Amino acid sequence: MLVFFVISMAPMLIVGIFAIRHSYSNSINNVVVYNNSTLRLLTEELNTYFMRCMELGNLVEGEAIIQRHLRNPLPLNRKTRFTEELEISSQLYFIHNYTLKDIFGIYVLGVNGGQYRSNSLSFQKNSFRDDTFFRNTIIGKTHIWMHTESQSIAAKVIDENFISVSRPVIDRLTGSVTGIVIVETETNILQRMIDSAAIFEKSTILLADGEQILCMAGNKDPIRYGDEITGPKGNRKMYLSEIDQKKYMTDFVATVSGFQIMSLVPLQNMRAQSLSIVSVLLVFIFVVLVLSLSLDFFISSFLTKPIKELSLKMSQVENGNLNIHLEPRYRNEIGSLVSSFNSMIKRTRGLMERIILEQKKINELNYKVLQEQIKPHFLYNTLDSAIWLSRDNKNDKVIELVTSLIHMMRLSLNDGKDIITIEDEIEQIRNYLFILKIRYDEKLSYGIAVSRKASNFIIPKLTLQPFVENAVYHGIKNKEGGGIVSIDCALEEEKVHFVIRDTGVGIDENELRVLNDRNRSEIFSNNPAKRQGIGIKNVSERLYLHFKEESRVWIESVLDQGTSVHIIIPQRRVNPDEII
Repeated sequence: MLVFFVISMAPMLIVGIFAIRHSYSNSINNVVVYNNSTLRLLTEELNTYFMRCMELGNLVEGEAIIQRHLRNPLPLNRKTRFTEELEISSQLYFIHNYTLKDIFGIYVLGVNGGQYRSNSLSFQKNSFRDDTFFRNTIIGKTHIWMHTESQSIAAKVIDENFISVSRPVIDRLTGSVTGIVIVETETNILQRMIDSAAIFEKSTILLADGEQILCMAGNKDPIRYGDEITGPKGNRKMYLSEIDQKKYMTDFVATVSGFQIMSLVPLQNMRAQSLSIVSVLLVFIFVVLVLSLSLDFFISSFLTKPIKELSLKMSQVENGNLNIHLEPRYRNEIGSLVSSFNSMIKRTRGLMERIILEQKKINELNYKVLQEQIKPHFLYNTLDSAIWLSRDNKNDKVIELVTSLIHMMRLSLNDGKDIITIEDEIEQIRNYLFILKIRYDEKLSYGIAVSRKASNFIIPKLTLQPFVENAVYHGIKNKEGGGIVSIDCALEEEKVHFVIRDTGVGIDENELRVLNDRNRSEIFSNNPAKRQGIGIKNVSERLYLHFKEESRVWIESVLDQGTSVHIIIPQRRVNPDEII
């Protein structure tokens, strides 16, 4: 074992030594390339933004209305001056909001004393003609970038940092300088750009104006820019610097604004990449060692594997998984044990399927019993109503009544099939309510609203009827003055949602809580006062039988105000094998 270990490890150690020496220079080059790419992309993004700000200033400077008003003295009339300020400020507002929205403001300051802005803020003072930035812009006749800390360059704003670019307004007719245009933006805009840069681990990237830091991202340990870090004023240079006794690979890039982008990458982190090679090599050696030691246990594991596999399958059976089958790969005692286990699972699975089938038949028998319970008293009341209509010589009503009854019986029979379309179920309810309307006359009103798209979806027969019957007999009938029953059917995502509402006497809170609990069998007892629970339980169980957890039934009610029954089933199309 020792000889095998030495022979295996020696070549890898030799290769590892050369790999470590080569990886150091490679890791430094990779970091430099990565850092250069990040700075290039960030510089392009910042330069694009700076150029857009300068182009916006050029656009404002060339506006005819700006040229005209700065060329002439300010009007002495206050109303005329106000109109002039409103006109120019409106134009600046339009340019601001339809060209570069993320700037803070545009200001036009005239030599004639005129002051105009694109935002609603007040100016800091009445004149800026004596300020350094105003004079420098007038004299320089070019773009000048500035940074103001904790305040705007012109507007009354505090506790915010800004950068701004100014340019002179040159009269197109005389060639003289008549004012300046300032485009101002918050440094937060630049901060977001720098934050989005994909910088190297524990490195720092910042934007500075040569004297102080404007924005910074990454490792934000305090640094003294301009003291321990000095950079070129040209376009770009990379060199090593030392800050707080830590060495950094430092890189400068100048932008079109004159602001500098600088990155500082710790040399310690750059060297860490080469150390990762050592870690990988050590892990590899460890894996080989483990594999070598594992050979000693191969034979014993080969013998115990079948028993462990059988034990695992038994645990799954204990957790209720009966879809288990083990392949008997061994012709010995273990193989016989596996075959006996498979036979036991097969018998158990067959027994469970038989129990489920028997329960389904029991549910179907209960449903047929419920149908028989509904028919006698309803037929009696309907025929009794027909007799009274006939005595009153209302033969047309008798015909309508009997026709509705015939339609109900036809749909109830349905060749013994339990599934019908929603269209037929609603037609059944419509006939049922029509018959009850004739019996109760003005005491009962009803309405039915069904989405046409729901017509061809399927539903168990007589799903709605028990709830409509409860609404009439236990809600409207017992309320003085009668009430209204409404049935709504709508599509919601992949479901069909029925709502059966009545304005009857309602249900008290305790009884409602019991009715909504399908697991409380006491509400389905033989007590005549609780017989309405039979229909609710039967509908819930039949819906679960057909749709499983995709169906849901619940009741909402307020005492003396009314009751709403909600039924939700999945959207399933008509199957010719299930309905007529």
